Amino acid sequence: MTTFRIYAKFAVLFSVRLSYIHIMSKSTPTQKLRDRNIIKKSDPIWKKINLFQNLKHNTDDEINIYATAEIKMLQSFARDQIFNLKQSVECSQLGFFTSTNQKWKLLNLIFYYSTKGESFYKAKVMKNLRMSARTFDAIIKEAIDRGSFIYLSPYNAKINSKIRNIRPSEKLIIEYIRYNVLRCERGLKTFKRYGIK
Repeated sequence: MTTFRIYAKFAVLFSVRLSYIHIMSKSTPTQKLRDRNIIKKSDPIWKKINLFQNLKHNTDDEINIYATAEIKMLQSFARDQIFNLKQSVECSQLGFFTSTNQKWKLLNLIFYYSTKGESFYKAKVMKNLRMSARTFDAIIKEAIDRGSFIYLSPYNAKINSKIRNIRPSEKLIIEYIRYNVLRCERGLKTFKRYGIK
């Protein structure tokens, strides 16, 4: 283990202990019950990435230590998500899609169909997203006007002149790749910070 990783683990553990002391002084019976419930339900999820498995949660002290470690991890998740959103908003192409949940879902569906080489059927997508035709058409029109989407046949399907297939533009693809790689990179750094392999 490198000196940096030893230092990082010590820093996280020290931070957890300090937070634990702070929480111990403020923990109410309601909060203790809440912590127990969350830990009971989240422990199987953390096991999937082998996190917090050396922490017991039987006594009140153990519950407080576990909850404090969990809080630190959730803070990292939240910070990463805030950064992800900020990064996507600052991208000239991606920013348009982060303004509503429907736009974000539509973007990802178009990428999904495009990468599978499937035709993009409006009715199927509208049903999947529970979106009205008017909303769908408005989003598609604006995205095409912005140069985010283009009309182009699927790369491995027969060309059907009756279908105007939608695919992401080259610029949008590059921003989407950059966004997702940076998002994964931040996630991996968080995992390494907590000793997850």
